[in-house]
Amino acid sequence: NILHGRYLKMLHNHNIKFLYFQTHNLHAKILLIDNKLFSIGSPNFDYRSFRYMHEIALVGSRPEIVAMIRNHIDKTIESCEPFNYEVWKQRPMIQKFFEWLLLPFRHLL
Repeated sequence: NILHGRYLKMLHNHNIKFLYFQTHNLHAKILLIDNKLFSIGSPNFDYRSFRYMHEIALVGSRPEIVAMIRNHIDKTIESCEPFNYEVWKQRPMIQKFFEWLLLPFRHLL
């Protein structure tokens, strides 16, 4: 998770809102596009996963499944905290150092 910090400023500057799940570790991969198209499965949506990993996903547009996914996402959001840019800027210097150090290896992690 250390590398994601490297991108938070850019996301914030582009007015992209995101949340942190607080309850426990969440390793779900659900993609819902325009409340019409969904993907549920193991793949991460990144180059490394698409190129080198063997993954499986269920992709579809069935309205009943879309409704179930929308409900699940809404309930999950209730357990999330919004990203706080001002707090994030105050993160420890050692964390900033590791973000810088690991950046060249991001495609391997």
